[in-house]
Amino acid sequence: MPLGDRTGPAGKGPMTGRKLGYGAGYSVPGFMNTGSKKMNKERKWIQAMHMEKGALHRTLNVPEGKKIPAKELSVKKGDSALMKKRKTLAHTLKGFKK
Repeated sequence: MPLGDRTGPAGKGPMTGRKLGYGAGYSVPGFMNTGSKKMNKERKWIQAMHMEKGALHRTLNVPEGKKIPAKELSVKKGDSALMKKRKTLAHTLKGFKK
């Protein structure tokens, strides 16, 4: 909505744009909004994985307080689909900063 005047993009009416402004129930105009509700759900993709805490450590016989060696995180031919998923997630999270 240009200038927050509730006319929608190019004056086409409410709810015709990104749905981030007053018409979608937000308290700020769309250009001031940081993201949609859907985007907030997508940001929590790690929690949505529903992975069991410590399962990869137990499977690889590594104590939970220790780091898993990088060579153990490489996906091997005989790994199950769940093991591949766990190793890939661990490898991805390894690059995140706390």
